Amino acid sequence: PDMASTVLTGIRAVIFDVHGTLLTGGGPMRFDPAADLRILELLHQHGHHLKESPTRSLELMVRQHHAESAEEYPEVDLRRLWATLLRIEEVSTEWLTELEHARQPLCSMPSARECLATLSSLSLGLLSNAQAETLPVLCRELGRDPFAADLCVLSYQHGVAKPSAHLFELLIARLAVRGIAPDAALMVGNDPLHDIAPAKAIGLKAVLLSGTAHLPANQADAVIRDLSQLPGILG
Repeated sequence: PDMASTVLTGIRAVIFDVHGTLLTGGGPMRFDPAADLRILELLHQHGHHLKESPTRSLELMVRQHHAESAEEYPEVDLRRLWATLLRIEEVSTEWLTELEHARQPLCSMPSARECLATLSSLSLGLLSNAQAETLPVLCRELGRDPFAADLCVLSYQHGVAKPSAHLFELLIARLAVRGIAPDAALMVGNDPLHDIAPAKAIGLKAVLLSGTAHLPANQADAVIRDLSQLPGILG
């Protein structure tokens, strides 16, 4: 199904993935020498003198957590990992925001702000692999917070990551409280495996944001190349 030939009617809620959909960047923790330099400078400014590579250390901590977890798709809370790495009691969301910006600066995707403004009459939410700083950074980039708090399901809050069905089940339950059926809600994401497949499996409508407008007809209800195309397919 392509964007031009599809109109989705009766949609009352639109739920977005974040990284690669509303924000550029994101992705798993990886050793990054360039990021290490930025992070170590920031830590030095705050009186922390770390001798090891922060990104390599964090990558190993994430791997260890995942290996020891009983979850099929485990998720960490980076505030706890940073606190362990820095040997301090806790890392605030504000401090995490600074650290993660040094590691991996993010900015809004093209047309994200305009798309969300156009959809403001609908209930908007998030279902994403994300950390504590993700929503504040996203809202800063958008210039506003258009998302309903009860419709924001972020992986770090629940200890599991997409494509875990648990996150999608939580969303369905929260939609039900609002009287919104699964087929009246739309998931928008850039990953067929993590966004589209689990959304369709639980009864949501789904739109894939992709550089190529091709996907098997039994998966996404529509494929768009830019968020500016999304309002046009909601009838």
